[in-house]
Amino acid sequence: MKITDFKIQFKDMDTAIRATKMFELRRQISLSALNGKLHEARKYQKELAHEAVNDFETYTKLPILNIHASSMSAKSVLSLLFSSLKSKLFYKLSPKTAEEKQFNKMCKEYYSKLTPDEIKSKTIDYTIPSLF
Repeated sequence: MKITDFKIQFKDMDTAIRATKMFELRRQISLSALNGKLHEARKYQKELAHEAVNDFETYTKLPILNIHASSMSAKSVLSLLFSSLKSKLFYKLSPKTAEEKQFNKMCKEYYSKLTPDEIKSKTIDYTIPSLF
């Protein structure tokens, strides 16, 4: 599904703004991790955990991003894989705040209850354009 096909309706403007902020934080986490800015990504993760714990119902309405890379060289793919692995290892080894622990537990419960069809309907394909 494309991002333009995904529509969410919120009850008020404040909820829509919080949802936009949480979606943008998730996007910034991914971009920072892929660019190798691990401390910046960690800062965004803490901020996202704080926002999502306060309003988890809005967080659950957000789409899931499925990132694709279109025709990249092997060197670029390996670089992205290495950056991704490095960021995951950094996240696993860094100490978690109480909000992050609570957020991880809430996400684990929520996503374990979703069916594959529900996951597919909430997923947006995001393609990274080739620069070469």
